[in-house]
Amino acid sequence: MTPAQTRPPADTPPGNRWVLGVLVLSQLLIWIDTTILGTAFETLADPRRGLGASPDELQWSVGAYTLVFATLMFTAGALGDRVGHRNMLVAGMIVFGVSSVWAAYPADAGQLVAARAVMGLGSALVVPATMAILSVTFTGAARARAFGLFSATAGVGLAAGPVLAGLLLAHFWWGSVFLVNVPVTVVATVAALTLVPNQRAAVQRRFDAAGPVLSIGALGLLAYGLIRAGQVSAWDRADVYGPVVAGVVLGIAFVTVELRLRQPSFDPRLFRDRGFAAGHAALGLLFVAMTASSFYSVFYLQGVRGFSALEAGVAGLPAAAGAAVGAPLAMRLVRRYPVRVVCSAALAVAALCMGAFGLFDAHTPIAWFVVGGLAQGLSIGMTIAPVTATVMSALPTERAGAA
Repeated sequence: MTPAQTRPPADTPPGNRWVLGVLVLSQLLIWIDTTILGTAFETLADPRRGLGASPDELQWSVGAYTLVFATLMFTAGALGDRVGHRNMLVAGMIVFGVSSVWAAYPADAGQLVAARAVMGLGSALVVPATMAILSVTFTGAARARAFGLFSATAGVGLAAGPVLAGLLLAHFWWGSVFLVNVPVTVVATVAALTLVPNQRAAVQRRFDAAGPVLSIGALGLLAYGLIRAGQVSAWDRADVYGPVVAGVVLGIAFVTVELRLRQPSFDPRLFRDRGFAAGHAALGLLFVAMTASSFYSVFYLQGVRGFSALEAGVAGLPAAAGAAVGAPLAMRLVRRYPVRVVCSAALAVAALCMGAFGLFDAHTPIAWFVVGGLAQGLSIGMTIAPVTATVMSALPTERAGAA
């Protein structure tokens, strides 16, 4: 990875600040919803207060969201390059808002899983659109500054999800963790239509049908296999290694086909850039670890320590605060030190914190959890912002959506 630009940030036009505000709001909502549901699991499993959901149904209420999100995000980004990224952002917000209402009022746990899958579709439309609009709207040092603020929302959102859930569950019924999305999606949709230009690739490429089909198959099978492995805690079952192997085969086919096209949906040659390749790997692994750590924290605090949803949420506040502080701090540090140095140190601290949580038991002073959460949030924020800026700076703007 290369150091961020060192010249002073350029002044940002007032209109661009409003665009950034819309993107930050949209991104924050998506990442909060990635972890907000875990705090409500105990209530959802109760047949009187919730839906009487089984452990498998609870796992799939999360897995369905992740599966659809991971599977369709690339295809949605490539489509945004053709039809306009604002259009995709607005469509995603509408889908996300409507499905949130469905998730708040399902007839049974099966409908909750289905609603969560549709919410994953909305997220898949929103995330690449926000990244692409940001990449096109800002240039030079202003882009680095914008990415610093924008990227902080991912870490803050993931850490804040359980906190917000705890506050809502302390005063309202479990469906409130979904209904809270609705006014935000309405505001974001209206603001996007009013303030965000409908940017798309300047040069329209021929539609590559094979790329999206192969990517959906590869990512969907891989995601399903990995989710299933976590559910059954085994790798030697056919319903685990079968989808994984099939996903790898389709992934190889995807790369082979895209390399032969003059105008592919996604050019695998981009991974020749070490910053782009390393950044994608680091972010992917970090988000997996963050999601797992979030769910572990919820079960540890509520199950082992007997905390209420609200108490568990309050205990997670330092992690959210750390993520908010870490992103701007990292963007300052990378003006003096290489990105790889800053991010490698931050990732090492995050790994140590996550590993330490596994050593906690019912008698561990809660202060250690708070300190560990703060350090973990700080290190996560210090990783996401500079790595995201590095990845996006290596990408041509006409391919911003497919990143």
